[in-house]
Amino acid sequence: MEKRFILLVVLICAINSPTAMAQTTVNGGRGLLRIFSAEAVEGSSFHVNSYFQSYFRNDKPQSGSLSKDYTLSFGMTYLLGKRTELTARLVAYQSDQQHVWGPPGDTELGIKYQTPLSTNNVLTGVRTFLIFPTAGRHNVPYEPYSSGKLALGAQALLTLDFTESFPIVPLKFYANLGYIDRNVRNILLRNNDDQLLLGAGIKFPISTIVFFTEYSAEIFTHLKSLSYSDNASRLTQGASFLGPWNLALNVAVDFDLSSSRNVPGIFYAKDYADWKITIGVHHQFWRYKKPRPDKPALSDKKAQSMQNELEEIKAQRQRARLDIDRMNEALEEEPAPQDESQEQKPPK
Repeated sequence: MEKRFILLVVLICAINSPTAMAQTTVNGGRGLLRIFSAEAVEGSSFHVNSYFQSYFRNDKPQSGSLSKDYTLSFGMTYLLGKRTELTARLVAYQSDQQHVWGPPGDTELGIKYQTPLSTNNVLTGVRTFLIFPTAGRHNVPYEPYSSGKLALGAQALLTLDFTESFPIVPLKFYANLGYIDRNVRNILLRNNDDQLLLGAGIKFPISTIVFFTEYSAEIFTHLKSLSYSDNASRLTQGASFLGPWNLALNVAVDFDLSSSRNVPGIFYAKDYADWKITIGVHHQFWRYKKPRPDKPALSDKKAQSMQNELEEIKAQRQRARLDIDRMNEALEEEPAPQDESQEQKPPK
C-alpha cells in the first residue's frame, strides 16, 4: 500500500509538473541556489520562494553547549518585460548566538537584465543589487561577512545552454563574476571589506528532478594578509523536485572549503559553518491566465474562421464550374430538335 502511494505521488508529479518552470535562487532571480543564470524567467510570471538554512554543532560535549545557525528567508522574482527581473530577499529570522529567537537579517533588492548579446547556446546578463542593513546584528557567527552598512554590488553572468544541442545530455553551465562595495558612503571600491564574488555551477535535469552542483565564494580583495582559503567559500550539491500546481521543492547541502578559524587580529576572517542544509519551496504565479495549448487564442480563432469561409467559397465556385461544364457537354451531345412545320406532308 505504501509503495503504491509513493508511486502515485511520483506519477502525479510527472504528469502535472511544469518541467520548464524556472528555478530561482535564495536571493530571487533565475539560477541555482546562489549562482544566477543569465536567462530571465520565462513567461510573464511572478515567483515567490522561502528558504530555511540550518547548521549546528556541539562545542562542549561535557556541558552540552550547542552552537546553532538557523536562517529563514523569503524571496520574490518579478519579470518586467521579457529580459528584466526584479528581485527581493527578506531575512525574517537569523540566529545571533545570543537570543532564543534571533532578529531579522539584511534585506536585498536587485535587478537583472539578460543582454541581447545572446544566442541559443550562449547567454549573457548583468545584475546589480543593494543590501540594506536591516539586521539586528551584523557579521553573525558561521555566516559570510556582513558590514552593517549600505552595500552595492554588480555581477556579470554567463550561461552555456546545451539542452537543444545535446538533448540526451541536457546540461547547463553557469558562471558569475562580481564585486560588492560593503560601504557605499566611503571611497568607492577602496574599502578594506570590499569583496570579489565568484561562482560557477552546472545543472542536469532528469524528468521532474533537476540536479545541480555549484561553487561560490566571497573574497576580500584588499586584505593581503588573508589567503584565499581564509575567505568564505563552499561547494553545494542540491536537487530541485518539480511538483504539481507550479510548486518546486529545493534541497541542498553546503560543504565549507575555507580554512579560517578566527585569525587573531583580523575580524574579517571567521569560523564559517562546516556544513549547512538548505530546504526551500518555490511557487510560480502567472500575471494572466495563459491559453491552453489545445485552445487557440481569440485572434487565431478569427483567422481560422476566415480561412474556413474562404475555403468553402472556393469549393462552391469549383462545384458550380463543374456543373456548368457538365451542362455544356450534355447540350453538345443531344441532337437538335426538328421543326414540325418543316415536316413533309403526304401527297393527296
